[in-house]
Amino acid sequence: MVESRLFRSTHRPFLHVNRSGIDCLTSKLKLGFASRVCRKESYSLDPYLLPLKLSASLKVKAAVVEGDQPQWWEKNVPQNMIHIHSTQEFLGALSQAEDRLVVVDFYGTWCGSCRSLFPKLCKIAEEHPEILFLKVNFDDNKSLCKSLNIKVLPYFHFYRGPDGLLESFSCTIAKFHKLKDAIATHNSGSSTVTPQMGEASESSSR
Repeated sequence: MVESRLFRSTHRPFLHVNRSGIDCLTSKLKLGFASRVCRKESYSLDPYLLPLKLSASLKVKAAVVEGDQPQWWEKNVPQNMIHIHSTQEFLGALSQAEDRLVVVDFYGTWCGSCRSLFPKLCKIAEEHPEILFLKVNFDDNKSLCKSLNIKVLPYFHFYRGPDGLLESFSCTIAKFHKLKDAIATHNSGSSTVTPQMGEASESSSR
């Protein structure tokens, strides 16, 4: 699976929650009975239109139920995985981690590779409760990602200490072994490299 490139579009809003409602409305307009279903009906329905209306009603109910469900990046999140919402939170989390290994996942909600990798990332986080995992949404933290020169998603940084960058690389589900190998290497190490804001983060081959 190819990594998602950010130069095409940095934001593609999800439409799947409202798609059923749009299709339903389109169907009603085409059949010419939109006014009937917008109010309580006191007359008998055309038997040929009744199945269509029931189908449309089910679509709307399904859309409401889907909207109540957590998004893919919110499902089954381990306790040692934290979502970052600002640069201040990012720096604060690194500082509070002290000598604890920190794995930072830069992702996009629209990124297919990020979504495919997420369940495996949650599993490996559960297997390593001693490691702190930070998830940084690219669209919600553009200034932070720009300062760290994040241009490919998903992308990972490994830190130990408030400013200690150990390693950084892009990783897809096909290259998941890179993430596991990096954890095995750095989970017991102590050497660090101080990162600079704006410095290219492609410190290793993709």
